[in-house]
Amino acid sequence: MEEDKPAIEILKDYASQTGRKARFQESDKSTFLVHSHIMHGRIIYFPDRQSDKRYFAAYSNPRFFGIRAMYSGVFIPVDLPESVNVQIRKKTIFDRLRFLNMRKTYRFDERQLDRKLLLTGEHADRALSVLHDPKIQHEIYEFMMNNPRYWLLINDIDISYIPEFKTGSYLGFLRANWELDGDEIEHLFRSIKRIEKLL
Repeated sequence: MEEDKPAIEILKDYASQTGRKARFQESDKSTFLVHSHIMHGRIIYFPDRQSDKRYFAAYSNPRFFGIRAMYSGVFIPVDLPESVNVQIRKKTIFDRLRFLNMRKTYRFDERQLDRKLLLTGEHADRALSVLHDPKIQHEIYEFMMNNPRYWLLINDIDISYIPEFKTGSYLGFLRANWELDGDEIEHLFRSIKRIEKLL
């Protein structure tokens, strides 16, 4: 049964069924303190059919916390310095109540985006030089409103396990946990492709 399969096997099968070549690895992440059971780190990634520059990736490492412990998403290269580090996500009630945000926040200088999306990071002003185009902003806004689980990231997590992203910057749509739905993966590829065409 499909629900009894490990997530990495579901993604391997999906990649194979759609004519994509998946690369994957599993590693023992057990520590001395937790020696009673084995903890595995898992990585799987594959390119979109039409392009070797758009990648879907899923990553898990029990040694990390938060979104860095388990995530999935799609990524494309982007022409920005590697020092640029950006997160864009839909605002929550806590953001509207102006609770302390530990990261520096920026503005799009576009009323609708500034009202609904939170832009944080380091050197985000450099990212805005690329994301200033109204068509790109419209694509980001539409995606974020329709997919609130996802964040748009630029260089915010390490994806150097994908050889094509060992150097240089990337832009990606990312969520906590692994996306296993094939239709959703295709939707992610289509969404990132629309932004890629505008960059």
